[in-house]
Amino acid sequence: MDATEALKKIEEINSVIQSSNKALFSGRHMMLYGIIVLLVPIIGWSTQWLTFGHDFGSYMQVYTSVANTAFFWALSWLINKVIPRSKAYHDAQEVTHPLIRKAFSLTRPIVVAIFGVVIVFALIGQSQLSYPMVLILIGLMFSVFGKFTIPQVTYIAWTYIACGLLLPYLNQFQIPYLTLYFLVYNGLSDILMGYFLTKAETNYAH
Repeated sequence: MDATEALKKIEEINSVIQSSNKALFSGRHMMLYGIIVLLVPIIGWSTQWLTFGHDFGSYMQVYTSVANTAFFWALSWLINKVIPRSKAYHDAQEVTHPLIRKAFSLTRPIVVAIFGVVIVFALIGQSQLSYPMVLILIGLMFSVFGKFTIPQVTYIAWTYIACGLLLPYLNQFQIPYLTLYFLVYNGLSDILMGYFLTKAETNYAH
């Protein structure tokens, strides 16, 4: 095999790897996660942020922060287990290199870090910083995922990091419903990311 043929083979292998990577995580699930984020205020209002009217006294802030984080994480986990992924996703998993799949195991330490951030900030009375920090952590996670999937994931990830830095600054101006605006953006951008990923899955399937 001469150098030209070798380069052609390498390009073909790279093309297969890149196309399969586009289906590495489910666009369908991503859109559902976005819907969950949009429902956060409604669920919080209907359950009084999961206290159901009960007064936890001095532990109220800690309980509310931890209970909400655990509830929405469990809801995401349920979607992950119950809602089937696309055929393109499963096909991509079969041909994806193990090292690339390892990169996606970053999800677990990020989830642990999110729980830690929520608990620690609640304990020191700085719960208003929890959501900005969560946005930064999620942004870092998706920026890594974007390197192995599609550019749109990376672009949206950077906006999460920017939002996580901007929100604490804007808090000083006491803008009404400020966090709600960021939640809406968070949810809509998750849905948009899911849409782009679903398109990538569809293109891979063809």
